[in-house]
Amino acid sequence: MAKLKGLTAKVEPHHRYKTPHQIYDIKTQASGKSPRKIAGATLTKIAGDLKIKPDLSQLKFDKVRESILGSHVLYQQYHNGKPISGAWIRVDVDKDGRVFNIRPVLVDAARQVYQVHNGQIKGVFWLGEGGVAMTDVSPAAPGIGEYSQDKLTGLVTLGFTPLREITCNVEGAVTEHGYLFTVGAIIKELLARASLDLSWQVDAESFNGIEHTQPATVGTFIDTPALISDTIDALASGLGLWVGPSRLGVMQIGRLDKPLATPHATLADADIISLTEAPLPPFLSPPPQQIRIGYQRNWTPLTQFAGVVTGDLLSTLQQEWRIASAFSSPIAATFLRSQRPAMAPSPLYYKADATAEAQRRLDLETVSVNGALPRILIVDTDLYVYQLELGMTVQLDYERQGLVGWRGVVVAWSESAIDQRIGLTLLG
Repeated sequence: MAKLKGLTAKVEPHHRYKTPHQIYDIKTQASGKSPRKIAGATLTKIAGDLKIKPDLSQLKFDKVRESILGSHVLYQQYHNGKPISGAWIRVDVDKDGRVFNIRPVLVDAARQVYQVHNGQIKGVFWLGEGGVAMTDVSPAAPGIGEYSQDKLTGLVTLGFTPLREITCNVEGAVTEHGYLFTVGAIIKELLARASLDLSWQVDAESFNGIEHTQPATVGTFIDTPALISDTIDALASGLGLWVGPSRLGVMQIGRLDKPLATPHATLADADIISLTEAPLPPFLSPPPQQIRIGYQRNWTPLTQFAGVVTGDLLSTLQQEWRIASAFSSPIAATFLRSQRPAMAPSPLYYKADATAEAQRRLDLETVSVNGALPRILIVDTDLYVYQLELGMTVQLDYERQGLVGWRGVVVAWSESAIDQRIGLTLLG
């Protein structure tokens, strides 16, 4: 474990550059100063170890973010007056004004070393300068128009000083479980990084199930500090998934799909205490005639290109999203005011998967298994208390309202331990 001058803390050095990669368990006195001043004073003390100037002129303050842990002060690293892509320093200050964690991501600008991922990757399969592809010569030393990659560390070295922006396509994180490319595997890894004990806090059955229902290749890129919960929400919502704790406190994952043919529970007239119908949300009423899904996100749309970049490649590199869609002629013909909603972003990479997702959502939102447009019913019952979960199918045999054999998916529930009742919101 490395040591720092002027600070009592534990340090994990970068295996190649030997600069501090993570500094933690820092021993400092509580302070009433602002988080930004505390962070600045701390960085000044250890500037020599970080190989930056003591006046912090190579860093530019970005912002202070708040969380339940405290304040997170972000700085962008600069070289020769220009920001270094992916080079950030985050200083975490707890509620008492103590510094408890620093995560600097430092790259070697002088040697043209870029970090595409903080750890092992499957590989960089395309790298370009202003849209012009460079040649991978790994593991040899690169020359003009070439690059070399270290897959174990996620580092890429150029053999030249670029005149235009460098971008690349990456098959990303490799962990002890292998290359992560499905939404279930990525979310499970993010939960692990949130220090959850996977042996008991992740529902293996639901995560195994999502590998079968949504096995498509996906990807996400995080180049600034972000909350794990926000990243999980973005991945899940982009594919119509939900992630959350079950009744037993384990993390589950599921997808909103049509009701199953065989229900998990059936409620007859005598079982239903009350039943009301809720209005459909705006995106379902009137029904959509088309669903558009954004895929293969371009994380760095380019504005400056080499002259040889033309045609489809030029268009692709300029646009943030590629779009796949599904269209319903019957809905368009029947409902004159049917909607064409805005494009829904997704983490999907391939067009075929995005097209399939667009069709799945169109079917879900326009064609009910009950032979009509979807409905939302709210049911109160004293049966199945503590037994039903999100995504389960409930059948209603409620003859008073002509709901014989009507099936819906549980999209929300609430329970009263005092009354021993459960309230179900069903979409079907």
